[in-house]
Formats: sequence, structure tokens, C-alpha cells
Amino acid sequence: MSDNSYSLPPLAGQTASVSHGSNGQISPTTTNVGTQVNVPSFDVSRPTTKEYIFGGAILLVLAILFFFAAQQFSNHLVKKRYKPSTANNAAIWLFFVLFDISVIVVIGIFDAGILSLLQVSIPLAVLAMVFLILLFISLSRPRR
Repeated sequence: MSDNSYSLPPLAGQTASVSHGSNGQISPTTTNVGTQVNVPSFDVSRPTTKEYIFGGAILLVLAILFFFAAQQFSNHLVKKRYKPSTANNAAIWLFFVLFDISVIVVIGIFDAGILSLLQVSIPLAVLAMVFLILLFISLSRPRR
């Protein structure tokens, strides 16, 4: 027979004791001292389907408004003697920047818990920066 007298030390907040079983073998036991950790409670309710539909409707209305704003921006750039292709490219990037920022805002308003996930918040922020850089690059092209 092997000697099974090895035991792990007790965890923090526990006390170790040794008890003798009915067959004469020693078995270590641990008991909790009674420390309790108070965990703050948070409201973790998820958005309802109605809120998702409302958020989607807001994004759709904003997308339409941003489309018209981008077209007006393109017309303004053509009047300032930019090439029409350059003006259209800048308008497209402006639309993407505005829409990406509005997605971040709508998600933050209706489901802020999603924005705390780095898998969602970092790509949205990086996309906004990339679209903004592409907007400035397209505007830095020479005029006609």
C-alpha cells in the first residue's frame, strides 16, 4: 500500500484540520472561516426586440440623411473646382464616417454593454479612423 499523506495547503480564508476516519486513516479537511465578498449588482437586462427595431429605424433614417448630406458635400466640392470623381470619392468617405459614428452612438444608447466588448468597439473605432483618413486623402488630390 502507498502512503497518501500528502495534502495541499489550505486556500486563503480556510483553516486546515486533520480528522481520523473510522478505519484509522488520516484525512485532511478544510473549513471556511466565513469571509463573504459583497458583489455589486448591476442591471444586466438586454434590449428588447422593439428597441433593436427602433435603433435600426434610427440608423436607416440617419443613413438617408447622410446620403443627402454627402451629395451636397460633393456638389460643394465641384463648385470649389475639385474634379467630380474626387468630389464623389470624398462624399462616399464622408458618408461612411458619419454612418460609422452614428452606429457607435446608437449602439451606445441602446446596448452599451456591447460597446464594452473589445471585439466590437475597436473595429468600429478603427473603421471610423480609416474612413476619416481616406476622406482627407481624397481631398488632398489636386484640383482641376
